Formats: sequence, C-alpha cells, structure tokens
Amino acid sequence: LDDNLRSLLLEVREFYVGRSEEGIRRLQAAGLANPDLDPRLTAIALGGMVEQVAVIIDELREPLDTEKMVDHLSRLWASAIGLRIPGTNAQNPA
Repeated sequence: LDDNLRSLLLEVREFYVGRSEEGIRRLQAAGLANPDLDPRLTAIALGGMVEQVAVIIDELREPLDTEKMVDHLSRLWASAIGLRIPGTNAQNPA
C-alpha cells in the first residue's frame, strides 16, 4: 500500500476503534462491563476480530450466513467485555 492509502485506511479504522473505545468506557462507567479491561486495547482486539471476519466473507467468499455471523460476533463481543444485564449480577446470556 502507498502511504496515502495507508493513512486513509488508518483514519477510517480509527473512527471505528474510537467509537468502540468510548462505548466500552461508558459501559464500564455504568458498571456493565469489566473495569479491568483497557478500553482502547479491547476495542482494537475486538475490532480486529470483526475486520477479519469481514475479509473472510468478502474477499475469501466463505459462504456464511451473514445474519447469524453478526449475531455470533455480537455475543462474542458481549462475552469478551463481561457485559452484564442492568440491575442484576448476571452476565448477558447472549
């Protein structure tokens, strides 16, 4: 990749990482997500998981049920951050 394209890709990626990082911080502040997780590192790691699945679907053309995959990725995200159901001590069963 040339430097211009790399910069553009990083800028777009940072938009999504930043949004995820802020969302994780809000969930932590509300007592709904694991406070021991570094929000930025978590956003980068989980975002990387989602990015790679997009590559598998789009570029490698693996025949996956996209709706089912989105649901599964959402469950993995929730589990990874220790998402809790408001008003309980239970983790999200998703």
